[in-house]
Amino acid sequence: MGLHDEHRRRFRERVKNSGAAALADHELLEGVLFPLIPRKDTNELAHVLLERFGGLKKLFDANHNKLGDVEGITDATAVGFELLHELARRLNTAAPAGAYVRSCLQAVETARVQFEETREEALLLMCLSGREKVLDTRIIARGNIFSIAATRRTVLERAYANNAASVILFHNHPSGDPEPSPDDIEFTEGLYVGLMSADISMTDHIILGDKDYYSFNRNGLLQEYYNKYALTINPSQRIADRAKRQTMW
Repeated sequence: MGLHDEHRRRFRERVKNSGAAALADHELLEGVLFPLIPRKDTNELAHVLLERFGGLKKLFDANHNKLGDVEGITDATAVGFELLHELARRLNTAAPAGAYVRSCLQAVETARVQFEETREEALLLMCLSGREKVLDTRIIARGNIFSIAATRRTVLERAYANNAASVILFHNHPSGDPEPSPDDIEFTEGLYVGLMSADISMTDHIILGDKDYYSFNRNGLLQEYYNKYALTINPSQRIADRAKRQTMW
């Protein structure tokens, strides 16, 4: 067993006995680097990274290129940091399964935190039970979301996978203006029809701006879609009951 192997064994034993919360920042980072850099001393590198970036948060916020400029950080290591950062973001911002979302304002407050670090356009899908319990929340598309042909299919697949009775969609406008574009309106109507055909309701599609938001439900567009398509596509009483509840949204 080499020197590094023995050090790492003692490190693991320490964490098992005392917990990770007992570690200093450089020790925590050293341990995170173990699987990313398996055959080298990561203690010195942990100190270098913290000093260069000014702490754990700034380190994990750093982009791929800046990390790659540090001696000892390979492309694979930089990717590992990016994955850990995204994992932490999702754990900290996702609406917990089992929570309830029963108003537009509550939905906006729940979703907005997931867009805090998103500088590009993104589409978030929230799947709900028949009693508005959150079943799943995740970003399903990034970039120019309307150029992604599979987006509508992804929404349906995620809704089916979670046995959702309804969904709420959110997307951001990096410009800061939440007013819907013609593409937004066309996309929403087409998806509303697809969901209705599958006996799944769209509770809302909310566009987030810098300080304000736009709700397709509150502005009457979803009711227009319901009046236009319900009798011909899905006259189900369940769809009618959900549409009636959503007018109180």
